[in-house]
Amino acid sequence: MLLDTARRTSLSRSIKNGVIMAKSQHAEDGWLPCPPGTLAGLSSNLKSQERWTQVRRVSSVAAALMIAVAAGVWYTGQQPPGMENHSYGGITCVEVRDSMPQMMDGSASQELMMKVQAHLDECPRCAELAKKMKEREMHAATESMLHNPQVSPEAVLLAAD
Repeated sequence: MLLDTARRTSLSRSIKNGVIMAKSQHAEDGWLPCPPGTLAGLSSNLKSQERWTQVRRVSSVAAALMIAVAAGVWYTGQQPPGMENHSYGGITCVEVRDSMPQMMDGSASQELMMKVQAHLDECPRCAELAKKMKEREMHAATESMLHNPQVSPEAVLLAAD
């Protein structure tokens, strides 16, 4: 049923028994059927809006996670004051700290030992760290020998030197 322009302006929409009806002040029962496909179009629009709402929610969460991860990566990349990463002797402070266990157990290559020693000669912080690590190792070795009844006191004194 076609409606003239004046009557179209006074219509309101409603769903009645699964069919969209247009309410008109001039119809006998108050409801006129809407054109075919109107309900499908409205349903499609509603589903599209729901999808976009879901996409926005997921995107917001993903963006927040990416920001949190980026902030964490940036924060962990920051070094505390006094822990600069200087490069002396062709090796950085971080590389020296990472190679200290190899240096202590004697498994480091000759080249690495030379680079670390050149770095320790120039970098007071790494030199202090190496000194403390060596003292701890010596203390642990001395304690181990003291608690071993088969080790003589002379061996303990020699190990401390």
